[in-house]
Amino acid sequence: MTTSSRAGANGAARFHVTYPNDWKSVAVTQVAPQSGGLAALEQRAGLGLIIFRRTGSASHLDGAFVRNLDRELRRTTADYKPVGIKIIKVSGEKALLFTYLRTKKNELHNIVVVPAGDHSFTIATASSAASPKIAKEVGEIIHSFKLL
Repeated sequence: MTTSSRAGANGAARFHVTYPNDWKSVAVTQVAPQSGGLAALEQRAGLGLIIFRRTGSASHLDGAFVRNLDRELRRTTADYKPVGIKIIKVSGEKALLFTYLRTKKNELHNIVVVPAGDHSFTIATASSAASPKIAKEVGEIIHSFKLL
């Protein structure tokens, strides 16, 4: 396992994750230049990608929040198929886990929203839907996320 700590400008948006050795830290500008991400991890064989972003406050992870997210994905993603929504614990806090498939790409995606006071962190993942091993590793990385 490898450990990585990240900080935004002036030390803001600090967090820590642990990830398996078959994953690597990559420059966000290489894999998702338009994402506004703070950090990115890529599975070495190209079977998974995780992007960590600081986002606006999401203090209410309620039905309205979920409906807005679902509506946006339906509007922007032609092969979107929702899989599940649940509240999980990340960094000791309640976080929203929103899972969906990209059916034409055969990809499993997660959006995890972790409230952090006046802002939130969003963890966006994409992985091969054909690989339960990668899906398990993505889950382990998400659950290793810790605010500093």
